[in-house]
Amino acid sequence: MINEETLQDHLRKKPYLIDAIAGNSAMLLSLGKTGRLYRLWWPHIDFPQHVDEIRTGLQLHGTPGGVTWFDDPAGGWRHEAAYVPHTNAYRVTADHPDIPVSVEQTDFAVPGQPIIVRRYRLTYHGQEKRDLDFYHYGSFRIAENELYATTEFHGENDALVHFRHEYAFAVGSSHICSGYQPAAEHGSARKAAG
Repeated sequence: MINEETLQDHLRKKPYLIDAIAGNSAMLLSLGKTGRLYRLWWPHIDFPQHVDEIRTGLQLHGTPGGVTWFDDPAGGWRHEAAYVPHTNAYRVTADHPDIPVSVEQTDFAVPGQPIIVRRYRLTYHGQEKRDLDFYHYGSFRIAENELYATTEFHGENDALVHFRHEYAFAVGSSHICSGYQPAAEHGSARKAAG
């Protein structure tokens, strides 16, 4: 029997009612109004599901605190979301009253390819020059199984690769990865691009 704490954690990661979908005939994403990716199905749009939790955030140097996750309204982020007109691309804009950075996130599937794109545009609105780190946290439950999956950093392709049996997922960026760290929870963020 499932206990209440486990159920609440599951519902936080996987709500039954979602706000948007994006995909093609082989891949399907379910997304929240904050841009949070809840589920990813492939190679069919109904089975199997592969995502436990995927989040992105930033740490602005000189700002107190650690990583702030874009999809976290409790952390002060405000969101506006809508489909890009005449497409199935889902765009979320986020801003924060105390952080001079706005984020535009667009999720879409490449037509005819098993590729999901999560495009981010960060705009700095401050006066003085500041460095920031962009973080990606990825926890996969490949084929809905929490056991026997592997993650490795593939240096030749500058990507994190999550795989189990015949399923593999690569997470890369147009920017060079400046570091990565295996972690059990998103409190110990995986830094995937800087």
